[in-house]
Amino acid sequence: MDVPQAENVSALASLVEDGLAKAYDLQKLASNGDPFSGELPGMPPVDEVEQDFRTYFYITEEGMQLHLADDPPWPFDDDGEPRPDWHLDESPGSL
Repeated sequence: MDVPQAENVSALASLVEDGLAKAYDLQKLASNGDPFSGELPGMPPVDEVEQDFRTYFYITEEGMQLHLADDPPWPFDDDGEPRPDWHLDESPGSL
């Protein structure tokens, strides 16, 4: 399923606005090699994002915490012990 580029940009704008991602300028990365030196103060204008493709986005610590919030600590319980209902899948093709 193809998602229109405008929807992707809109979703990224929401993530930046909510503090879950930050926008960076790739030209700054190219000039000095530090990927975080080009941090932008917010979401750049949509036409810049869609036209030049110089902007990249990276998850913030808050974004990562939200992302991981729904992950159960499975297969371990609160004491770090394997849960009794957990078993190692040793079937062919499993990792």
